[in-house]
Amino acid sequence: MEIVPKPKPEIPLSKKIIPLLSSLILISLVTSFLILSFFEKKLSSQQEELTKRLQALKTPEEKELEEKVKIWEKRLYFLKSILQEHLFSSRFFPFLEGKIHKSVVIKSIKFEPQVGKVSFTAQTDNFQNLGKQLFLLKEDERVSNLSLSKISLTSDGKVQFDISFSFNKEFLK
Repeated sequence: MEIVPKPKPEIPLSKKIIPLLSSLILISLVTSFLILSFFEKKLSSQQEELTKRLQALKTPEEKELEEKVKIWEKRLYFLKSILQEHLFSSRFFPFLEGKIHKSVVIKSIKFEPQVGKVSFTAQTDNFQNLGKQLFLLKEDERVSNLSLSKISLTSDGKVQFDISFSFNKEFLK
């Protein structure tokens, strides 16, 4: 019996090229990374050197002026943050003026803008006007926790009452 060797199957050209091409791409990527890393370090050191030279060229007056500018920059940043958090109480009173019925007279008011709460004692001619006043406040979405208390009649027949409510502080900013 004779053994006849089988011919080796031929590997297609695409399977020969793909590993070679992948190796070339990998080598080029690594080389590119190393070159870019080298240049990045070189440019970084040049930047530091130029910064030092620039600092050496500055006069004492320029340095002093630069320090003052930095101080003012910090102050302005601090002022900006304060103003962003500041509540402008003056914005509340036009709002309240628009929500008070024409026949209601406010006798005293307690306004707490940091808490977002207001309470006042007021007087009106009759209970119907009191109801209208409550409706005016209740219909506004900025008013919450509306409370009516201490309803009484004065000696001259007018209705005196206390109202308190909370409001959204955001519209004061």
